[in-house]
Amino acid sequence: MRLRAVVIKRSVGRLKLFHLRSSYHVDLDERAISAIEGALSGGDRGSGTGLRLVERLERRGLVEDGEFEPIPRRAASDLVWLEVEPVGRCNLACRHCFARFSGVEMPESVFEAVLRGALELGAVEISFNGGEPLLHPACVEWIERASSEGLRTVLFTNGTTVSASVAARLAAARPARVNVSLDGFEEAHDALRGQGAYVLAVAGIRQLVAAGNRVFVTTVVHPGNEASLVEFRRFCKEQLGVLGLRVSTVSPMGRAAGEPSLLMEPGRVRDTYDALPDEHEIRDPPPGLLPCLAGVDKLYVSAGGRVSGCHFFETVGQELGRLPERSLEQVYHSSRDRRSCPTLFDFSLGALGDCLGCPAFGRCRGGCRARAWSITGDRAGPDPVSCHKWGVPVPGRRGESPRG
Repeated sequence: MRLRAVVIKRSVGRLKLFHLRSSYHVDLDERAISAIEGALSGGDRGSGTGLRLVERLERRGLVEDGEFEPIPRRAASDLVWLEVEPVGRCNLACRHCFARFSGVEMPESVFEAVLRGALELGAVEISFNGGEPLLHPACVEWIERASSEGLRTVLFTNGTTVSASVAARLAAARPARVNVSLDGFEEAHDALRGQGAYVLAVAGIRQLVAAGNRVFVTTVVHPGNEASLVEFRRFCKEQLGVLGLRVSTVSPMGRAAGEPSLLMEPGRVRDTYDALPDEHEIRDPPPGLLPCLAGVDKLYVSAGGRVSGCHFFETVGQELGRLPERSLEQVYHSSRDRRSCPTLFDFSLGALGDCLGCPAFGRCRGGCRARAWSITGDRAGPDPVSCHKWGVPVPGRRGESPRG
């Protein structure tokens, strides 16, 4: 027996097993991996622990018949996730959008540099975001190519341009998931994204599901849809056939900075998450680390080739380097040397003065540094979105410019 479409990656000292055709990943150690491989090979290393672990993986469809093969490993760097913006524009003008749009289409040369860099750095996943990525004529082809190179692929789309042929091509490429934005029922969705957007998005979801894609709905919670979210989740799963709902709250950046009516009260955010326990993730960060390792285990590449620690860091104007003038591998390693991204490079938990006395600090760890920088003007300030998520008041603000 052997495992199907999985890889092992060590990043920032943690060892994980990733399934390339779904969102599944799990923390392991070398003993567990040895036990799994022993059980699969049928050799002397096959132990009760190994057999139990293999049974768990088999229930997820990750075990297949065939000659035993050691589980492949990705090395070279700590980089796990890459997010790319195929096109810096969108066919909608959503009120809660935080992105800034250049209008640029990613050239082939930039994507080639991204794909080559992902393989050189041993990345696991490339996600295609936007803007609306399907507006780029080569987006589906790029997903196909990345998948064929053994990378896990993910698509984020508003669903409005999905045709039967696009849905079929995506299904053949087998992305781990296709995330479609749907912010509640028609009235709530269109209030954010424009009249008629809901009908088009639902039609796109139906096309994607019918073609056999792994579809998830992503929903931004706001006062206009919070009361109907439980019913909406049931509709998405039972009527649309999606695999799950992922909820988040509005980040007051970009257009959303001018839409205070879309922000949730702190207590209501936590109530909403508690009502949907399987549809969001609130996880404790590993000891001693910031909750996000942007620039370390993840990178973002804009349509114009600008590399940032993540999409939020790109939004506040932080640049680590540009493609294809330099390779992604060069940008990644040199950015860590020159300490140009305020995550692990030149930042510590002790700098979060306003947050250290908060009762949620042990779980929150200060939230998102880029979001805090953008909203409060202080990269060591509180992240109001994280404060709301944990149901605590936002501490006072200071005044460092988010663009330095």
